[in-house]
Amino acid sequence: MIYRIVIIFLLLPVCRTAAQDMPFQYEGQQLKTIEVPIGGISTGNILMGGRGDFSHIEIFNRPNRLRYPINTFFAIYSEVEGELPVSKILEGEYIPPYGEETHLKSSGLPRIDEVIFINNYPEVLWQFKDQDLDLEMNLSVSNPFIPLDVENSAFPLVDFRWSVVNTANKRTSITLLLNMENMIEAESISNQFFEDGELTGIRFFADSSTDINNRGQYIIATDQDDVTAQTHLYSGKWRDDMHILWEDFSSDGKISEVRETWNSTYKTPSYNEISNRNGVLAVSFTLDPGETIEI
Repeated sequence: MIYRIVIIFLLLPVCRTAAQDMPFQYEGQQLKTIEVPIGGISTGNILMGGRGDFSHIEIFNRPNRLRYPINTFFAIYSEVEGELPVSKILEGEYIPPYGEETHLKSSGLPRIDEVIFINNYPEVLWQFKDQDLDLEMNLSVSNPFIPLDVENSAFPLVDFRWSVVNTANKRTSITLLLNMENMIEAESISNQFFEDGELTGIRFFADSSTDINNRGQYIIATDQDDVTAQTHLYSGKWRDDMHILWEDFSSDGKISEVRETWNSTYKTPSYNEISNRNGVLAVSFTLDPGETIEI
């Protein structure tokens, strides 16, 4: 005897509500397992975590989920006129049970109280709120996806756009900082000061004789005017590099200018070593009460 199983799909019209038209929003414990790929089609990707953190950088012709960027983050310095300054890494606090916490991520430095992630891919948004900062801080990240335009959708670019609003009733001095590791796994890698037209930044590249997967380069850059660059951090032991950088930055919102080309090598640092591969950009500005800037 043969039995026939018939499955019938009944298609009914769906009435969309106002709530369904809103982007997906996540916060609190939900942020722990979120990783958002950003970048052009077939260009690899940068994975941003739900807390607003740099989770992984995979732009070398292969996945690399076991390799975390060392001390790679945005940070902010804010000094309201007549008050003590506040400096924090622009990420949400680590979420229990703290499995990702490590000395290679500057885990002892202060982070933001509350983060909300809004997913409206290919545009994604992080909102940062902190009781110590009289600022509204949003990070908008856009992927170069243009319908029916493959060539421009495959451009190897990520646009990080910070919006900062002064909610204090006094003038506020602010510095926005990006600390980025040179992630290229080659025996000879370099960090080089970069200036081209309106852009100022740091170029990370490898010696041309390295293997084909690491012959590329990537650049961090900004179009702002008041930019300070460090092509490399202090060279020492233990946590000297981050101690010196954070003390310098958090004291007055300024960092020492270092524009010399820095040559190093890729290797996994031991517990008492530092990587010597990070470059830093800092943008300084002032905002009157209620004033907004986009970086």
